[in-house]
Amino acid sequence: AYASTLKAQEERAERLKAKAAAAAEALSALEREKSAADTRVRELEANVTSQSASVDQQLKEQRERSEKMRTQMEEELRRVRDEREGSVRRCEELEEEARAAKQQLARAGEQSAALEAKVRSAEGEAKEARAQAERWQEAGAREREEFERERARLVGEAEA
Repeated sequence: AYASTLKAQEERAERLKAKAAAAAEALSALEREKSAADTRVRELEANVTSQSASVDQQLKEQRERSEKMRTQMEEELRRVRDEREGSVRRCEELEEEARAAKQQLARAGEQSAALEAKVRSAEGEAKEARAQAERWQEAGAREREEFERERARLVGEAEA
């Protein structure tokens, strides 16, 4: 009976050894898998870190490009505003010059009308003066003729 118990225990011990060996083999396989998984995790972490750095660099470059573009757009907007304000000022200046020119033209028109009236008046006066001069000339000619007749009569009387 002792021998059979011992044999049963030995068989049991063999089964336990086999289970322990299988468990050790499974544990070893799990440790290899864990090591491979740890390696893969490190690779993935390195990849994520690398990609994160790349994304950070791309974001930084994109921000710089965006800032540069924003600055250029602001400068262009300022330039366009300045040009528009300059154009508005120039337009206002031209409108003022046009108003002044219209006023000068109106004054010149008034002066021209006044001068035309003076010219017409002077022409009328000249015409009247010519007519008067012609009347005086005719009167002078008549008076000379009368004087000559009177002198001839007086000379004729004095000789007689």
